[in-house]
Amino acid sequence: MNDQNLPLYQQMFNSIDYDKGGMISYPEFKGYFLQRQPFISNKREDVLYMLFYLMNKNGDSKITFNEFIPFAR
Repeated sequence: MNDQNLPLYQQMFNSIDYDKGGMISYPEFKGYFLQRQPFISNKREDVLYMLFYLMNKNGDSKITFNEFIPFAR
């Protein structure tokens, strides 16, 4: 990984982590994409759900920064 991109990845992560708890919950993830990505609607929530759980490698229902990085590239 190119370390010079870490600040950008952190900024992206922080913009999704609304409560600033250091992890992204599914409601935060869903809310971010529904607000920022007009091509995603509640009708396609299944896609968001699948992506969230693909990113959540340890299965704890929260995305950590380390889990986020591979998808931010």
